Amino acid sequence: MKTATDTFTEQDLKEMIEVRRDLHAHPELAFDEVRTSGLVAERLTALGLEPRTGIGKTGVMATLQGGQRGKTVLLRADMDALPIRRRERRALPLAAPRARCTPAGTTATPRSCSAWRRS
Repeated sequence: MKTATDTFTEQDLKEMIEVRRDLHAHPELAFDEVRTSGLVAERLTALGLEPRTGIGKTGVMATLQGGQRGKTVLLRADMDALPIRRRERRALPLAAPRARCTPAGTTATPRSCSAWRRS
């Protein structure tokens, strides 16, 4: 498969974009991210990780073991959306139709890092 970047294939990039768009189409407020945390756990499992769910109610955690000894890196991402007022909705092209919140945003980052580490 042709490489889209030095690290990600065209398919990797397509999947990351699809996930981002899906998360923006289905925003969830803090501690109500049931759908989002399920999606994150599903994606981590697909990457060969063993996610733990229900952390702090809707949190998800997975450990990615490196092949060598050394320093530890922690990646953290927010999954919750931010509430928006009615007049702000029109200015948010990525928000879901009739949205009352919009994703804050960094859920795709750990997935990207996991895919990168896999290579």
